[in-house]
Amino acid sequence: GCDSPAVPGTKTETIIVGSEERSYLVVVPTGLDGSTPAAVLLGFHGGNSTAEYASQAYGLTGDEPALYVYPQAISWPEAGGVAWNVDREGHDFPYFDALLADLEAKYCVDEDRVFAAGQSNGGFFVNALACYRPDSLRAIASVAGGGPPSQCTKGMAAMIIHGTADTTVTIDKGMYSRDYW
Repeated sequence: GCDSPAVPGTKTETIIVGSEERSYLVVVPTGLDGSTPAAVLLGFHGGNSTAEYASQAYGLTGDEPALYVYPQAISWPEAGGVAWNVDREGHDFPYFDALLADLEAKYCVDEDRVFAAGQSNGGFFVNALACYRPDSLRAIASVAGGGPPSQCTKGMAAMIIHGTADTTVTIDKGMYSRDYW
């Protein structure tokens, strides 16, 4: 992807993973040089939310020369709606792999500077990504999330944010994440 010019703006990219069409938003700031490897900041929305919401509400997108990427979860009936599947065998880990490959094919990506942030269900997912895809990420940030599973083999730089008044994902989940990483 380092041979293509980086066109500033926001666009929706689609990829096929298995038999499913998946999408993500990518924001390319004006200052991004398409021939210099850029960091990737991934923002995973919470359950029953959208990539569009995450791109507007999370405050991750900036003017720094990086790719700001907002993946979109699909309906997961077992979870009651749109959600990230944190099961190692679930459909979202192959999606993550395909998303990174697609970014690397289309944009000039610095593979050593891929960061993932997520809120609520997205926070659970970035904790699981850090466990199951540690070589793909430099660091994670989880807001009001939980996890990771206990069988992780590597450590991960992590920022964990959790409010004591959260009644949906209780503070003990955030404390577990903090202590684990």
